[in-house]
Amino acid sequence: MRGALAGLLWAALLAAQSQPAAPAPEELRRAVASFDAGRFDAAVDVLGHAVTATPADAELRYRYATCRARLARSPEDMEAALRQFETVVAYNPDFHEAEVEMARLLVRIGQNEDARSMLQRAQAGGYDVFAAVEEVPELQGLRDDAQFLLALLTVERPVFSVKERRDPFLVPLRPRERSSGEGGGWSGQIQEEYVTRAITLYSDLVAAMEARDGEAVVAAYGALDGHLGDRTRVTQTAQRQRLGRVVEAFETLKPAVSGVQQRLLRDEGVGILRAMRDRIQEVPLDVAAVQRLRDEDLQEFLGKLLASDLPGAEALAGQFREQGDTFLEHARVQEEFNSLDLTVTAILYSPEGVRLAVIRDNGSGVERHYEAGDRIGTDLEVVAVEPRSVQCVFKGKYARTLKFEPQTLDLGDRRKPGEAPGGAGQ
Repeated sequence: MRGALAGLLWAALLAAQSQPAAPAPEELRRAVASFDAGRFDAAVDVLGHAVTATPADAELRYRYATCRARLARSPEDMEAALRQFETVVAYNPDFHEAEVEMARLLVRIGQNEDARSMLQRAQAGGYDVFAAVEEVPELQGLRDDAQFLLALLTVERPVFSVKERRDPFLVPLRPRERSSGEGGGWSGQIQEEYVTRAITLYSDLVAAMEARDGEAVVAAYGALDGHLGDRTRVTQTAQRQRLGRVVEAFETLKPAVSGVQQRLLRDEGVGILRAMRDRIQEVPLDVAAVQRLRDEDLQEFLGKLLASDLPGAEALAGQFREQGDTFLEHARVQEEFNSLDLTVTAILYSPEGVRLAVIRDNGSGVERHYEAGDRIGTDLEVVAVEPRSVQCVFKGKYARTLKFEPQTLDLGDRRKPGEAPGGAGQ
């Protein structure tokens, strides 16, 4: 009996010696202060010892997992940090800051779908995920994921957010305000219908963006933006919460919609410039039509562009205006060049191997031979004679081409007298 008792005491002593000692209180306070200041490398070891000593402390494990995640560079370190977050979330379902940090790490690992699911859990618990997506660098890539944002909108949330924690590197939670009144001039039913309509309009905007229908995107955006003009009249707490999620999601999509608007306007302007270019290439050339496109269509487009308040609209308008003026100038130069009325009638090769172009002035009927460097009149210089064209410079800066179209010569009926049409043997 005495030997058995001694054995139990010895086993208990060994167990006590193997139990890791918790860090001293002052050492732990310094580690937490380092964590709060973002000095994760100074906090990770002490927090790791604290977690080993008190594994049930969710707050300590969360801080330790965050340190491991922020310091992780290799896939192995990231997986180790992920396991720490999984432990926190598994035993503390309401620890939504841990869910957001875990989603942040999942994005780094490349598990985006799991990150979205984790963020939806945090949103359902009252965390302001819209703000996180806007402000946390690793999560900003989700701002253009309209389907994900729509899923967040449909998540049922409590009226008040969970308690804010001390980590300054997480997005602060914004508790929902209580309604100071019930109605504000609108009945409860009208407020509910108004918010439901806002959600429907937002869904239309998301659908248009997924379909890549630019005009539908702009129309849906305008409809929702106009509808939200009366949002201050929604005062009931539950409806304000629903509407707040719509507004947050709408704000998140604004940059993408702005990009669609800019692309549509740019395409419209490019279409006008292409029409001007095509008119210049038409035969006969109608300079008046080119000028109408510049003075009417392009000016109307520029007014629309400048009124859009899109980023860079003024600079973009300047580029379109300059290109329109350039096209009109080219049309006038082409008209003047066409008035020379020249035709290349032959390309000859001299014994020295120099190409010569035979060019006829159709007005006077005179033909002359030209080689590279020769001038035709005062404004046209031949710069190269090629097998099928003559390259020129008009008025010292405008490249122009005189095309050569070889003609098939009809040598007539060369049969001998009395010969049948099929030849001598027929």
